Amino acid sequence: IKNMARNPTLQTRLVNQGALWLLVHVITRLCKQDDLSLSSSLILATQTLCHLAGIQPSDDGRSPESNSGNYPARHEGLISALTGLFTPCVVPLLSNQDLSRFIEVLQSNTKSPYLIWNPEMLTQLTQFVQDQHTHWRRHRRVNISSPSDRTAAGGVESPSVQRSNPFDASNASGSQEAVLGEGIEGEDGGGLRSAQDFVFDNLLGEHIVAGVYLSLYIQNPYTQLHEPNRFIAALNIEVLAEIELF
Repeated sequence: IKNMARNPTLQTRLVNQGALWLLVHVITRLCKQDDLSLSSSLILATQTLCHLAGIQPSDDGRSPESNSGNYPARHEGLISALTGLFTPCVVPLLSNQDLSRFIEVLQSNTKSPYLIWNPEMLTQLTQFVQDQHTHWRRHRRVNISSPSDRTAAGGVESPSVQRSNPFDASNASGSQEAVLGEGIEGEDGGGLRSAQDFVFDNLLGEHIVAGVYLSLYIQNPYTQLHEPNRFIAALNIEVLAEIELF
């Protein structure tokens, strides 16, 4: 996946064929096992997810502005999906050089103005991803072996049926747009919209302003803000928007 994602066409096809659900399924299942011997597998799966999304590691935990020619392009739709699955406050950890912090958070029980995560959220995410992963596995099996593609006599695939390997760049036109519809639902390649719309039960009613959970900040007003100017500017925009509604 790491190597294929460097090709924009193959990167898009991987996403459209449900690679997101495979990788997040592995990550969440391993996190729930909480077995130190699995840490290397967790890191590898997380690194692969970052490659697929085009999230480059950086020293300060922020995404670099320029894209290295050795690294896949940023896939904004997939990054938006990851934000839905892991929350806007956890996803930035995928840009850290040391991905162990991301894994530590997924296995933690934390509640602060900057981070809310607990075992109940991991369980809910694991179940949701399991359902999606099963859905996409079933779809791939149907695509690979469809009864209509085989002769009734010997079960041999008809010569008239021409199959294309979804991960073969030679079968694509070279543009991402040419393959965006491939998958179980063309209008929702790879089920990204399902991930973007996912909401944790524990976060219902929580409002995030500049990466800060507002209700928890109100409860803990002396919390040191990482970017106070950004927070105040964003809060002013939120307040003005509310005033305009009246």
